[in-house]
Amino acid sequence: MKGIELPVNVLVIIAVAVLVMLALVAMYMAGMLGWGPGAVQSAKTAACGQLMNVNCNENPENFNVNYDATGDGRIVGGRLSTNDNLQVLCNMNLGCKLKPQPPATDNLASWVTGDPFNDGQRICCKQQCGCANIG
Repeated sequence: MKGIELPVNVLVIIAVAVLVMLALVAMYMAGMLGWGPGAVQSAKTAACGQLMNVNCNENPENFNVNYDATGDGRIVGGRLSTNDNLQVLCNMNLGCKLKPQPPATDNLASWVTGDPFNDGQRICCKQQCGCANIG
């Protein structure tokens, strides 16, 4: 009994199909691990969904993202400006890093030591999430 013989072109097609499948699996896994091309969008969608669930009435920095928004190699939740929250994601990856405008000199000390984010950044981030009631 003679073994099955496959033409060379069939073997090439099978090899290409296997490579394509491996590439698709690698891209999928990259997105799941938070370093693929869809990771920022995925993190934004999840955190914006949480913001929308509270009718956009909270500040974006109150929502953690499962993504290294700061680029420091760690995923850390919390409200501080050095942590990976929705506002940092918006500032670092979605174009909301606006230059803060200092207030009049009589309020300068409280501005420097106060909130790490400004209202312009919050409004920009809420707009990125699709919030209608911004303020």
